[in-house]
Amino acid sequence: MESFRGGGGGCRLARPADEITVAEIADAIEGQIFPMFCLEPSDHTCFQDSRCGLQGFWADVARAVQAVFAETTVADLSARHRLMTPGPVLVSPEQLLSRP
Repeated sequence: MESFRGGGGGCRLARPADEITVAEIADAIEGQIFPMFCLEPSDHTCFQDSRCGLQGFWADVARAVQAVFAETTVADLSARHRLMTPGPVLVSPEQLLSRP
């Protein structure tokens, strides 16, 4: 992503939308996401740390979410949004791409 300052500033994609995954965006902004604090390797606040029968379940949830993020692109999200909000597109994905 490239950003531009000023009145006409903003952000635009540096690569085509179908080449950017949600996983890349989430990792860049948030880092690895854990559905429960107890899955974070550095968090040992739970008294059942690593002896909880639910940790495996939440680890499965985390892997499933990560798989969906890795399989979904910005273009996929844009297509989903267009289905939910029919009408003219103000800015096309092509206009968001940087041009050399």
